[in-house]
Amino acid sequence: MLFALVLFILILAPRAVRSEEETPLSPNWMEDAVARYRTIKPVEQGESSDHLYLFFTLGMPEGSIRLMIEDAEKTGAILVLRGFKEEDLGKTRDEIGRLIGSNKVEVDINPVLYKNFQIKEVPAMVLTRIFCESCKDQPREDDFIKLSGDVRLKWGLETLDRQFPKWHPLIEKYLTRSMKVSK
Repeated sequence: MLFALVLFILILAPRAVRSEEETPLSPNWMEDAVARYRTIKPVEQGESSDHLYLFFTLGMPEGSIRLMIEDAEKTGAILVLRGFKEEDLGKTRDEIGRLIGSNKVEVDINPVLYKNFQIKEVPAMVLTRIFCESCKDQPREDDFIKLSGDVRLKWGLETLDRQFPKWHPLIEKYLTRSMKVSK
């Protein structure tokens, strides 16, 4: 729940108080965000509990991050950071907002996901059969597959498809989404 609040504060709240002309944030943007967050129903697991997570760091080349953002928008993947830029919430929010721009993507700051999916290097992608907002319980090894490397999502999914044929139906779903034409 805390991670969802941080995500809301970082990404959604600043957008809610900014106009199309990118007016400055309201002085009380964080308090406003918390109030709005409390009125929104928490994320619920739908019929499909699979997720595609794209793990990254703000220290990666900007071009790589922008390609991940584009891929995440096409597929509905969730972008995941381990922590804050320079341990500063404001700097992290500003940098993520600058990189995302008008793209509609979800970014989660969640060190638990890094630990539970044993992410040792980024960029990395994890495809899960389970809903894992905070993964309080360690996911079983047969509940997820992963790949590390600075590659386009389509190529990574094709590689996973060759390595894990039993996962083909789920991989195919995300491959189809990845081929959407960009705006």
